[in-house]
Amino acid sequence: MQLNRVGVRYSDQNLWLLFDAALSIGALRIGLEGLGVGSPLTRMEPHFTLHGLEVDYQSEGLEVGASLLRGGVFVYGSRYRRGERVRGV
Repeated sequence: MQLNRVGVRYSDQNLWLLFDAALSIGALRIGLEGLGVGSPLTRMEPHFTLHGLEVDYQSEGLEVGASLLRGGVFVYGSRYRRGERVRGV
């Protein structure tokens, strides 16, 4: 398991714990981007979010990959949101 990024965000009176992680099992890799759990500070009412999911399979002679992203578009290896490049992939 690989943990790429961990963050905390406070918005709309909710405190969020967010992270990006990936799990590799043999030739299969599953990545989660923007996985988070949030709750208001006044009561315990958890909410969950996921901004992106990546699945890659690489073996000798075969490579398959797919990504689903909420709120953005992948173009030629880079991610864009509202016309701005977010980061390289």
